[in-house]
Amino acid sequence: MGPSPRLDWLTHPGKGGLPPSFAQATVFAGGSVPSSLVDGFVRLAKAFLELPTEKLTAMQSQQSLSKHPSPKKVMVTVHRSSRRKVLLTATPPPAEGMLSPDHLLTAVWGLLSACCSSFVVEAVAPTYGSFMVACDHVATQDDLYAIHDGAIPLFPLECQVLAILPTSTSYLKLVNILSLVGEAIQPQKVIEFIHKSLAASSIILTAPLWVVHNSAASDTVMVYLNIADMVSGARAKEVISRPIQMGGKIAFI
Repeated sequence: MGPSPRLDWLTHPGKGGLPPSFAQATVFAGGSVPSSLVDGFVRLAKAFLELPTEKLTAMQSQQSLSKHPSPKKVMVTVHRSSRRKVLLTATPPPAEGMLSPDHLLTAVWGLLSACCSSFVVEAVAPTYGSFMVACDHVATQDDLYAIHDGAIPLFPLECQVLAILPTSTSYLKLVNILSLVGEAIQPQKVIEFIHKSLAASSIILTAPLWVVHNSAASDTVMVYLNIADMVSGARAKEVISRPIQMGGKIAFI
């Protein structure tokens, strides 16, 4: 049959006598994008007569992928330093007012002094169902053991006490909580339900709960909560999609 005739770029898509771009080749004369993969392939074949079918197919596939990019994965965990603070938590939490932050501070001071530790605990403050321990530098694992051992005698025997160093924060929400007629959902009530749930040990709050109505006339609310987590987001993975019993109703994280 002989070689293919030389292409005249002046009569093919392109400007100034130059070969057409891929975008130009796949656009109809009226400026519209082809309505199907077949139309686009035909346009490519006419514009690039010298290319094999495999190359044209690859070009068409690349164009399809660029039009439909894969959705981005939503990240709920943000990495940041602990800022020299330690979270002291207990499951189930002791009754409000049962433990004095001053007594906890004195107990931890006593153990650190007995161990001749240079680690300094500066203050203890209650925070969202747990206690925040402020230190003079970022605690090591041995420092965490010392804080735990000094504080645990003051907690009730049934409490599981943890001293953790939060390195990240996960941002979660309880969705579509149904409120009773004429009764507003209080953050403290939500905290009580969370502490009674199976996911309580993984939900260590680092900020106040934020209760938001879905609309002015809606009887459902969203509850946003920030929890202390690890760099891997392990605690968030444990509780996402977990049900929380809210009185006679169920809410999901």
